[in-house]
Amino acid sequence: MKSISAARQRKFRLGAAVASVALATTSLALQSTAAQATDVSLPPVHGGFDYQINGAYTPPSGVSIVSRDHKDSPAAGLYNICYINAFQTQPDDDSDDSSETPDGWGDSLLLHDKDGERVTDGTWDEVLLDISTAAKRDTIASKIEKDIDTCASKGFDALELDNYDSYTRSDGLLTAAEAQSYIKTLSAYGHSKGLAVAQKNTLELAANHAASGLDFAIVEECGDQDTDECAQAISDFGNNVIFIEYSDAGMAKACQYGDRVSVVQRDRDVDTPSSSHYVRKTCTGTGGGTGSSGHVGPIKSGISGYCLDVPGNANYNGAKVTVATCNGSAEQKWTAGTDGTLKINNKCLDVQYNGTANGSLVELYDCNGQSNQKWTTGSNSSLIGASSGRCLDDPQFFTDGHQLDIWDCNAGNNQKWTLP
Repeated sequence: MKSISAARQRKFRLGAAVASVALATTSLALQSTAAQATDVSLPPVHGGFDYQINGAYTPPSGVSIVSRDHKDSPAAGLYNICYINAFQTQPDDDSDDSSETPDGWGDSLLLHDKDGERVTDGTWDEVLLDISTAAKRDTIASKIEKDIDTCASKGFDALELDNYDSYTRSDGLLTAAEAQSYIKTLSAYGHSKGLAVAQKNTLELAANHAASGLDFAIVEECGDQDTDECAQAISDFGNNVIFIEYSDAGMAKACQYGDRVSVVQRDRDVDTPSSSHYVRKTCTGTGGGTGSSGHVGPIKSGISGYCLDVPGNANYNGAKVTVATCNGSAEQKWTAGTDGTLKINNKCLDVQYNGTANGSLVELYDCNGQSNQKWTTGSNSSLIGASSGRCLDDPQFFTDGHQLDIWDCNAGNNQKWTLP
């Protein structure tokens, strides 16, 4: 099967008014969801997650939740989510099942503009399904329900019904109300088969998730948004949330919540490990993760022969952190914590005053669990600050004793670090 994953990655929009309504209804929504979910099993909260919608493979160690395409089989002994593209077609060249292509659906069930042209999600070459009338919604749902039957018969635990937000790409031809009516039909059917149902992205409708029969959330790229949409997802769904990121900066922000929800970074094509483009990282380092190791020793610079250093082995708040020639001394003996912290002398590597701008200085400070003391490893061996999305940076390269800062990640050797 060719790559289907790029078609799954959706940004979502969330206005201030929607956020206000969502916060006001959170308690009721969560209570309703809890009651609704009594007959279905939700994913284990904060469980290790892997996204395998472009091909199944043996899950990495530490994984307890897997999402796979409905054509694949579930992973034995894990919580399995069944992926279905429920609101759009597959591209003609992107499916091994011709029934999922535009022609396979039939022209009458595809959305057309005023000129009679098919309305396409141009980024992914998928035609939108026409859910504008109750009759069409019922007809389309009857076909998707066959895929849901497949998920249930194979032993999956939940559904991921993708492209819920397709109405936002319909040029005004479809509405949020129509999308909610349609997904409510599908979720009810899924529940009747004993399957939990995820809301995929579409946080502008999250306040209504209980009424729509949506039990938990799968959210892509909340860390790449201008607003804190990771927090909004948790506000609406509690900790029954799975975050998927595709960039190091987005991952760093999403990992601010990695102590309570499932977070994973994947490559944008969601490749299998046999591909040279395969990426899978987590906040804690499990299964190719981005977090720290729990080991003790020097943190080596990408500039040969230099290590992260605390001059004079200082142990007071505000002590500057520098680089110096690696010497094996106590002032270079760091502990890479499994919680994303980097510690020395019972202090944490800290961005001064919780700064997020380029040039914000790095120091030692009492460990307090805040995001300006959390670091994740990114591509090119960078260390990315969770609160800023910027990289730990040696601004003077080879100069001993110059205080480090954070800066836009640029893959320079002065931003490369090898943890103990």
